[in-house]
Amino acid sequence: MAYRLAMAIRVILCASVAAGQTLERISASGVVKIAHRTEARPFSYFDETGAPTGYTLALCDLVVGALSQWLGMTLRVAYVPVAAETRFAV
Repeated sequence: MAYRLAMAIRVILCASVAAGQTLERISASGVVKIAHRTEARPFSYFDETGAPTGYTLALCDLVVGALSQWLGMTLRVAYVPVAAETRFAV
């Protein structure tokens, strides 16, 4: 039991450090990168004008809006198209 608790604490601390680094990078650049699949209707895809759209991207836009308010700055979104094989390389 103690081992599991120690491992859980390590995971939480690592996640906190990573989140802090990510927020620092976003604050410094003013850009949030959102990776999205290009043919995963209705979640994410390109619409008829070539713009990324879908349920998942709409949710991400809401998160970026809340993050923008929390940081007190305007954030730009950079949509990064990915495939199943490359989605974790972004």
